[in-house]
Amino acid sequence: MSIFHSLLLGILQGLTEFIPVSSSGHLVLAENFLNLDVADDKFFDVVLHLGTSLALIVYFWKDWWGIIKSMVDFLNPATKNAGKDFAEARLGYYIVIGSIPAAIVGFTFNDYFDIYFRNVLSVSIFMIVIGTVFLLAEKVKPRGELSARKTFLIGIAQAVALIPGISRSGITISAGMLQGVSRAKAARFSFMLGLPAILGAGLLSFLKLESTPDWSLLSVGFLSSALVSFLAIRYMLAVLKNHTLHVFAYYLCGLGLLGILLSFLENF
Repeated sequence: MSIFHSLLLGILQGLTEFIPVSSSGHLVLAENFLNLDVADDKFFDVVLHLGTSLALIVYFWKDWWGIIKSMVDFLNPATKNAGKDFAEARLGYYIVIGSIPAAIVGFTFNDYFDIYFRNVLSVSIFMIVIGTVFLLAEKVKPRGELSARKTFLIGIAQAVALIPGISRSGITISAGMLQGVSRAKAARFSFMLGLPAILGAGLLSFLKLESTPDWSLLSVGFLSSALVSFLAIRYMLAVLKNHTLHVFAYYLCGLGLLGILLSFLENF
């Protein structure tokens, strides 16, 4: 892998982590069709995801700080009984609830997903599946707010997104919309919910690392991913306020069909 390829994959990760088209799926397709020989594919992918973590921390830093302060106040009897609104603490509580399924599934089955689903054919099929889910989610009218039950189900959807080809942001936004949460609110919660999952995956992969990666390549990928992710968050939060997921659904279905075709042609 060259510096150029590392930069390209970092940009691709940054764009596709928050644009709901599956960052892991695009990385698998790019690494396959660019014939990249990456010694630590999984670790490199995780480093790119850590770049998006930095973008999430920076973009939502006021929200994170507000959540921390509110949760501390909630634990303080003097403020807890003062009639204060603990909406931010409740959001933090929802993020914890929504992170539980992915933590359990990721720790238990993550290697299994990589072994059996990290290939072009599988990724392409799941892209079509998630594109179809987008179309179904857009048929449900907003009718409610986030709740503990809803966030746990969104967390289950996030756990499913550990399978390459299933967009984490896309399936969690859809899970919220299917339960009557507005697209804009579901998107914001989806992006914030991604931080614990992405950081957890990075730590787990780092602990399993057996070889020494090329840190110069990882640095380029990390920085490009962080910068582009920050811009993608800003763009998508604005877009999803007034636009549907239809264009992303059609894109995923089209790319999935192309990937299936190319996968079969490679075997002839």
